[in-house]
Parts: sequence; C-alpha cells; structure tokens
Amino acid sequence: MSSRLELKTISHRYSDAKEDVLKDISLTVEASRSVALLGASGSGKSTLLRVAAGLENPAAGKVLVDGEDLAGTPPDRRGIALVFQNPLLFPHLNVVDNVAFSARMAGFSRRRARRQALEYLDLVQLQDFAHRHPWQLSGGQEQRVSLARALARQPRLLLLDEPFSSLDSRLREDMYNLVSLIREQLEPTIVMVTHDRREASVLADSIAVLDTGRILQHGPVPQLHYRPDSLAVSRILGGLNEIPGEVTGGIHSSALGRIKVQDTVDDGAAYLVIRQETVNLVSAGTGVVDGSIASIKSMGAHTLVTLTIDNGSTAKPAVRISAEVVGAPDLSIGELVGVDFEKSAAWAVNS
Repeated sequence: MSSRLELKTISHRYSDAKEDVLKDISLTVEASRSVALLGASGSGKSTLLRVAAGLENPAAGKVLVDGEDLAGTPPDRRGIALVFQNPLLFPHLNVVDNVAFSARMAGFSRRRARRQALEYLDLVQLQDFAHRHPWQLSGGQEQRVSLARALARQPRLLLLDEPFSSLDSRLREDMYNLVSLIREQLEPTIVMVTHDRREASVLADSIAVLDTGRILQHGPVPQLHYRPDSLAVSRILGGLNEIPGEVTGGIHSSALGRIKVQDTVDDGAAYLVIRQETVNLVSAGTGVVDGSIASIKSMGAHTLVTLTIDNGSTAKPAVRISAEVVGAPDLSIGELVGVDFEKSAAWAVNS
C-alpha cells in the first residue's frame, strides 16, 4: 500500500470548456506520505485526483506509479482506491459484504473475503456492525465502511476526494484520528482533496496549493503557513497580515519599521506576511510598534484582535495587523497596545 506517485506535466480540458482546467501540473508523492491538494472550488483539485485514478485521460502528461506509466491502464487495474464524499455503499449488501466486495471480485472465496473484511472493519472500529446494512448506519459509520472497503483492496495508492466534508465537526475529528491510526499501521500513500486548510494541515505531510489549474506551491505544512511563495498562497492558508513596504538588501521597511526578512526576496515593493498566531500583544511602548485596537472578534477559545497602525502619512491607507490570541483578553476598542512577534516569523513576498 506504499507506492510512489508521479504526475508529470499534466494538462486537461473538458470538452465544453474554453481553457484547460489543469495546466502543466507536476507533482511527486513519495511512498507512505500524505499530500493534500488544497484550493477553492474550481481550482482543479478533484480533476487532478480523477486523472491519477484513471477516471479522466489527460490531454498531456503522464501518470506514473513506482515508475510505471499508467497510460491506457483501466481504473480497476491501477491498484488505486478512491474514496468520495458520498460513501456509495451497496444498499443490498451488509457491511461485511460491502468491504469484502473487491476480494470477491478478485476470485477469493466468500469465507476468505469476509475474514479479510472483518480485519479492516476492526481497524476502522466497526467489527460489531458487520451484519448491519448501510441504511442502519450513521453518516460517520458509512464513511468508515467506505474507507475499510478501499483499504481491503490493498491499493498502491489511497485517494480521498473530500470524504469528510459532509460530516459534523466532531465526526470529522474522529475520522482524522482514524486516518492517523491507519497511517501508523498500514503506511499507505495518500493523496487527498480538500478545501479545508485545517484538514489539510492535520492529515497531510505536505500541501499542494492549487489555483486556476496550476500548483502555486507544494511543500511541508509549516513551510506553506510561515514561508509562502506569494500572497495568494498566504491567503489560501488563512494568513491575514499583509504589510506593504519596500525591501532593500533583505530589510523590509514599512509602518512596522525596519524588519529583517529572508535574503532571497527581491529588492523593491514587497509585503511582510506574518501569521496572526505569531503576533503578540504587549504593553504600549514595549513592542515593535504600537497600534490602536480596531476590532475584537471572538473565535471561541481564541480571539482575533485587529489593530490600526499609524503609517506616518495621511496620503496612504491605514496599515492593519491582526493577532490571534488565546482566550478572551481584557481589551477595548481604541485602546493603544504594543505589537510584537518573533523576528524569525517575518517573511516577505513581492506579490
């Protein structure tokens, strides 16, 4: 269940479309790793997954698994299992026979297929539900059966197309824990589609951010949060702070002052992107800069505080910076506080 996937210069266009939905995409997923395809609806995530599964034939490019070109190989012979948002269980079969279906189609006896199916039902903690039918299950239980059925195929790759998006928050957390358990025990190679950046961060080793059919950036989860290649990537990952300024020799100058950033950023106009979770509020006069509180928004266990910073010019729009703090801080609108952050958290992008 651990194979290497390579997508090489994949392009694809639907017959009724005016432009390619996938544009020269290349992506490598190493064996036993989990990669999330993250982006808005229409960015090409599910299409790329369908190309990998063989449900769509790309207009250009190659799909390779362990170096084998899968061109012309039917979906059912690729050794790839795909789990959809809708569990798509067979209503006339009970749970154990749903999971045993692929083994039966491969020629295994009913007894052997069921015995193997029970092992996977045990893995997804549903062995006691083996003789129930799909209509007797909750949505979360149905999705567990769907996952067990996919794993029972012992696929080279496990593809997940937003399988948890229809579940409530508590059930999603249960499924996240289950996927982590499956990864520990089976070490499958996983490619998952999601529009939920938290889900991508929890379940994946790396994230490929897609926008209008292109991969904007692919890298480890922390890298995309704290070292985005562009404002677009920062925004898709939920970054809120974009401080305009100028970079000269690795120094970003803005309303926050002169801040050391990475040496690789080009000189010229650039935005300082600092994750709101890394911004600290301190007493006025003790931080990098002072700001006036413009808004306070409860986020449950956290609070999002947005501040306005004097940029020294009435001709320029006010500069704002947000801080996500734990709990409910004793602050009020208009109050002057200091803004501070770890200097290593400072990162600049040109656009």
